Amino acid sequence: MTKADLVQRVADTIGPGVTKRDAAVVVDSFLNAIKDAMGEHQNIEIRGFGTFKVRERKSRLARNPQDGRPDQTPEAFAA
Repeated sequence: MTKADLVQRVADTIGPGVTKRDAAVVVDSFLNAIKDAMGEHQNIEIRGFGTFKVRERKSRLARNPQDGRPDQTPEAFAA
């Protein structure tokens, strides 16, 4: 499902008084709220749907697939 599909479903579910543009604002606001919370390293739990957790990845030794040379990957945060 794409974001456009989600916007269409929200518009269809709410009814004829809501345009796709209004539904897009709702979807964008929801996704931005999740993105902002995760940017602040907060976990998100939406009961009945799922949980989003921020995890810290430690630095590790990896290999460049093109030439096989070792390369150090930096620490990172992953969702």
